[in-house]
Amino acid sequence: MKTFFVAHGKWLAAGFLVFLWLVGNRQDIVSFFFPPEPTIPPAPSSPPLAEPSSRNEPAASPGSGGPFPDGFTPAERPDFGDYHALLIGNDQYRHLPRLKNARRDVETLSKVLKDRYGFQVTILLDATRDHIITALDRFRDSLHGRDNLLIYYAGHGRFDPDANQGYWLPVEAEVNRRANWVSNADVTDNLKALGAKHVLLVSDSCYAGKLVRGEGLRGVRPAGEKPGKIEDFFHRMAQRKARTVMTSGGLEPVLDGGGQRGLSVFATAFIDALEQRTDAVFGTQALFGEIQKKVGYNAEQIPEYSYLHGTGHDGGDFLFVRARNAAGDDSVDN
Repeated sequence: MKTFFVAHGKWLAAGFLVFLWLVGNRQDIVSFFFPPEPTIPPAPSSPPLAEPSSRNEPAASPGSGGPFPDGFTPAERPDFGDYHALLIGNDQYRHLPRLKNARRDVETLSKVLKDRYGFQVTILLDATRDHIITALDRFRDSLHGRDNLLIYYAGHGRFDPDANQGYWLPVEAEVNRRANWVSNADVTDNLKALGAKHVLLVSDSCYAGKLVRGEGLRGVRPAGEKPGKIEDFFHRMAQRKARTVMTSGGLEPVLDGGGQRGLSVFATAFIDALEQRTDAVFGTQALFGEIQKKVGYNAEQIPEYSYLHGTGHDGGDFLFVRARNAAGDDSVDN
């Protein structure tokens, strides 16, 4: 029997040596007997500069039937409609100095709009003029009377004093070549044709204040003033058409960074105001007071807010409505 085991042991040893030669080192042997858990391949890299990163992001379910502030009953609630956002963040400019925070600004804002306010969000990163105009055209074709649209632009801006015109600068923009810039007129012409009930344009760029030059708000109750029941006010605002604009500054350069969480000063103030509001429903004018104060304390730029002349504004205001399951006290049905 001993001879049997020795003989067979030699065969086993020889076989194991062959196995070692075939499999490889110790780590390979361990992997052979104890294979690792399968790994998920990394996400694909960002697309080249010629094409922006564009995606549609689903929203939280709006509304929960929770109590409305100041005594609104379910039967009295206005029809707030559906909420959409187009967020444009341009950092990687081809011919101009690159920015550091625009992408992070819109991605952070996207999460707040979806999770807290139930927006359907479309993000354009490093967008060309064609991408921006095409996106505006799509909303022009798809939005109707119940819809609300927030457009947020973070990127370079320019003012042409000779033409008295402000511009957004797409990612392919070149100095002194206006052919591929996006003018204020390009934007406002699209907003004029939109079927949406409420549109809020927010521009965090240099010289964005040209969008509000000489315009004043009419028909929107100043923050803190209460001429009647607040539910009556929200009814009026929900029914009236609104085309309003908020800018991060006037006719001057604005800061790219300087805010918290790696955001611009203006984006920090805008997002903080949206996150910290406890109202179930509130208007943009009330929000603006908080934003203007915070930006003014932290930078030399002064945000501005107004209606957009010639776009069909009818005294309404863009209303933010808390979504179902959002953090906070109450939420309402959209």
